Amino acid sequence: MSKRAEMIARRQRQKLQRRLIALVMIIGAALVIAALLIGPGLNATRSAADIVVPEPREFTLAEGTSLGSPDAPVVIEDYSDFQCSHCKNFHENTLPQIIENYVATGQVRVEFRQYPFLGQESKDAANASLCAAEQDRFWEYASLLFANQGSIDARWFSSARLLAFAETLNLDQEQFSSCLDEGRFDTRIEAEYTAGTDMGVNSTPTFFINGQKLVGAAPFADFQLAIDSALQLAD
Repeated sequence: MSKRAEMIARRQRQKLQRRLIALVMIIGAALVIAALLIGPGLNATRSAADIVVPEPREFTLAEGTSLGSPDAPVVIEDYSDFQCSHCKNFHENTLPQIIENYVATGQVRVEFRQYPFLGQESKDAANASLCAAEQDRFWEYASLLFANQGSIDARWFSSARLLAFAETLNLDQEQFSSCLDEGRFDTRIEAEYTAGTDMGVNSTPTFFINGQKLVGAAPFADFQLAIDSALQLAD
């Protein structure tokens, strides 16, 4: 092959390579755009469907983010994150026993504190729960959040899903949506988070039973001991 022929062949190969590279880049860009366009659509579909609705529960003397009599001699401050699986365990298994045995008898008041430290969706869920509290449905909404908990920051608490939870509870959608969009309770959430940190909270759930710290989703028997001790000291 002559040098001229070799040069022509080399140029043709280089031209083909450039075309292949350009094609790969175009395909890659198309896939990224498709993921951005289709992904949110899929998440939105998931957000509005397949919602787990927990069994109705009795929330004794619910007032905002608190349960029980304001005059109860023992106060449990509950610092929780809606993406925390241990918080879910406490709220679904231990809290009902505390309500039945202590809140309903006027001995204990439970006060929920926002401690969203597991990601942006924790903060979004915290804000949504307080938007529900505006309509006197905090505890029911919190139950929905825990019942529908998924992997952390995987759009289980996307805006569409948070709105779907509100619709499930027949909340005023316009009021709830406005509250959610403006982040109405961001300042309160930050204040509760800071207060918890100042008190030594660095994981969830963390509880203060008349000021005595209890960390983790302990079994009901452990709460019984702590509550009974606090009741004796309060006499």
